[in-house]
Amino acid sequence: GHKDLTGDWIELQAGESGIVMDGDEWYVSDDPHDPLRFTLPPMELAPRAYLLLRCDEGGKEDGALHTGFRLSSGGERVTLARKVGDRVVLVDAVELFPIDHGHSTQGRVDGGTGAWVHLEAATPGEPNSEAVHADEEEKE
Repeated sequence: GHKDLTGDWIELQAGESGIVMDGDEWYVSDDPHDPLRFTLPPMELAPRAYLLLRCDEGGKEDGALHTGFRLSSGGERVTLARKVGDRVVLVDAVELFPIDHGHSTQGRVDGGTGAWVHLEAATPGEPNSEAVHADEEEKE
């Protein structure tokens, strides 16, 4: 299961109407010069469903989706983009906080629509924990 998940990972959650990702149209990246760095495979996500991406160079033999890039402990911007015709449209982005205490779990509160904050616990495949580190409550 996801409860014992280690290493860097990103979790996406579909909206109320779900999402259909057609081939070569949806991308995740940590490189501002290459917003199409990792292509999400064709799939359909049910309303409010979660998609877990491992941020490493792992292979497909374990059944997981591996982005081919790691997240920087110094903080960085991660983007979700969609290609519409010849245009690349930014769907969402997050500025990851620098990590200064060994590990960090960041996410949105308020059902995935609130500010990005440090979370007390990782909750892969489930709604984010509402608890945040006290020093990050005001940060956006």
